[in-house]
Amino acid sequence: EISHAYDVLSDPSRRKYYDDTGSVEGIDQSAEEYVGSFRDVMAELMGDGSVADMVQGMSKEELEAMPPFPFPKELFPEGTFPEGMRFSSDGIAGMPPAMSEMLARGEMGQ
Repeated sequence: EISHAYDVLSDPSRRKYYDDTGSVEGIDQSAEEYVGSFRDVMAELMGDGSVADMVQGMSKEELEAMPPFPFPKELFPEGTFPEGMRFSSDGIAGMPPAMSEMLARGEMGQ
């Protein structure tokens, strides 16, 4: 356990995950596993609807006035969101290091 603790605390991305979550559970989850789980949760929340369905009929100005969607746009397929919608990464505290690194390299989404 001491060796594992050292491995986590000496790696900046793993340390950030630990600091954000207070746990090492899920720390080695792959980006693919994380995205799959994230999309499953979003599908469960949205049912058969979509974000586009929710904001249908809103103008670009109205969308820009809304609070930011609390997840990065890159976690979703291209075309998921209408033009003018804003985004935030506030909803992703505790993202596994592999996913954070993939987003930082620009390997997701668009």
